[in-house]
Amino acid sequence: MFLLFSPVFMFAENIYGTMSKIVKLQDTGSSTEEFTLKLEELASITVPKNPKLLQGFEVLVTLPGSLEGYSNAVAGTLYKRISPLPQQNIRSYRGQELHSALLPGRGKQYLLVSLSSDYQPADQLNTTVIEPIQDPSDAPFLFTILPTTKGIPSSVNQAQITISVRPVYRDAGLLELTLLNESIELEAIQIQLDGNELAGIAALPNVLSSGLHTLSISAPRYRQETVRFTVEPGKRREVKIELKQTRTALIFEAPTGTEVFLDGEMVETGTSIEAVEPGTHTVTYSLGGYRLTRNIELAEGASYRVSLNMDIKLSLENQTKQ
Repeated sequence: MFLLFSPVFMFAENIYGTMSKIVKLQDTGSSTEEFTLKLEELASITVPKNPKLLQGFEVLVTLPGSLEGYSNAVAGTLYKRISPLPQQNIRSYRGQELHSALLPGRGKQYLLVSLSSDYQPADQLNTTVIEPIQDPSDAPFLFTILPTTKGIPSSVNQAQITISVRPVYRDAGLLELTLLNESIELEAIQIQLDGNELAGIAALPNVLSSGLHTLSISAPRYRQETVRFTVEPGKRREVKIELKQTRTALIFEAPTGTEVFLDGEMVETGTSIEAVEPGTHTVTYSLGGYRLTRNIELAEGASYRVSLNMDIKLSLENQTKQ
């Protein structure tokens, strides 16, 4: 890799040209944008002010055959702190020159701009790395290709130079968790991420490394729900979870003709009664003139079968001696 640097001027310069392209890089989901510029046409590049995933961007300049033989006759120039904000119908701007380098008459040239100390570009041929690391608040940036000599023929002035702007993301993505149960207090939620218990839902990180993750959520009187999901680099992953209430169920069994009461209310035998509150309840069986009442204790989320068993018991009262 070779590094080319030019002096960084701390004062604003006048920049003139047609705004040919406006590239808006997002913190997630942006892809490479390819377009063409003629000499002195402009392309602006905006980035989020506080990116979590966007580490930088790469500008690739592919020179056409019509520039062959005019090595160092044009220069790729990058500015920062552009004002006013770039628009298609504005031709006059002011900004600080960040970098300028002569371009060869053929081939490809890479310009790498880092927005994070975590971004360490790999060595590449024909690559310029802008230093120091740029503050995202210095955006928008502006890129243009300017002639450096006089007497350039019209074939060069009208040449279509291919530009590609590629976002560089961390090996991570953004997690967006939506809990569909609006009635659950957030303070009561218990949460585990990849087997590690967190101190509440507020402690759940929204930036996760790329790959497979497991998320478990529970709350009092709700069943634990576990989901597995994959995070892709530079992308947003939405996860929706709805917790289901734990339900205590009862099934009553009794001989035909028996009346069954739960807490004084008649219920049907042989069918399941869902959503019974846990705790102490009263069960009464009534058959003919026989009536039996018992208190039962129900645990949360358990299922029970309540039966009345009637049988004939034979016992020996007296035995005749032989």
